[in-house]
Amino acid sequence: MHPQRSLASQRVALRNTGRPERRLLPVALLAMALLAASSAQASTLEIQISGLDLQYDGTNIFDAGVHNTVGIGSPAQSDPLSLLEFYIDGNLVGSQNTNVFADIYIKDVLNIPAGGGAVVSAGNGDAFGIDLLTENQTPGWGLALQIDTMQFFYTGSQISITLAGLASSLFAQDLPFALAFDPNEEITIVLSSANLSNVTSAGGFLTGFDASGTGNIAGVLVPEPSSMVLAAFGAAALFFGYRRRTR
Repeated sequence: MHPQRSLASQRVALRNTGRPERRLLPVALLAMALLAASSAQASTLEIQISGLDLQYDGTNIFDAGVHNTVGIGSPAQSDPLSLLEFYIDGNLVGSQNTNVFADIYIKDVLNIPAGGGAVVSAGNGDAFGIDLLTENQTPGWGLALQIDTMQFFYTGSQISITLAGLASSLFAQDLPFALAFDPNEEITIVLSSANLSNVTSAGGFLTGFDASGTGNIAGVLVPEPSSMVLAAFGAAALFFGYRRRTR
């Protein structure tokens, strides 16, 4: 016959039953909480631009202010905008309709077919290209993006244009509403106009136009520190709350 276990050893055996699962479950809960917090942090920040005026001189595209090739964040050298709207995951979080400007330089947009078509700019070389100003001072950068090549599409018939590309780097940002783009993630740029005027051409290519339209800049939102702290506290509460219930 096998010797009978003592009462104490039976209690130890009962306590140990299922213990690996009990140890793994709080870890799994914590991992899920941290994953949820990480997913919540990866929100999309979008800036909608209204009242954007562009000009093409046959070679370069500028904003309708001073045609400068070096961005210094000066409102005096920029095109006044009518509105900037800021969205997180498609939800409007704020807007600004005063002291907002665009300073734009897209180099060597050459040989645009007068009948319509697509071209790629020769490239700014990771230098000044797309700046949004949100303060009436110098520098007044809300967002300063370096660019290289941009894709340009013209419908023909003097109807509409679209410019699209990625920022090659983020030079500066000081956006309102405590918003910020993650500089390590892609930032997309789209500028468009269906209101062209003063369109000229020669030899089958455009030599100039004025355009009034809109823009969109989008990327990954850097979460507020308070949101990250709350997420961490929530994960910790899940972990320690479960431990107290299972003791």
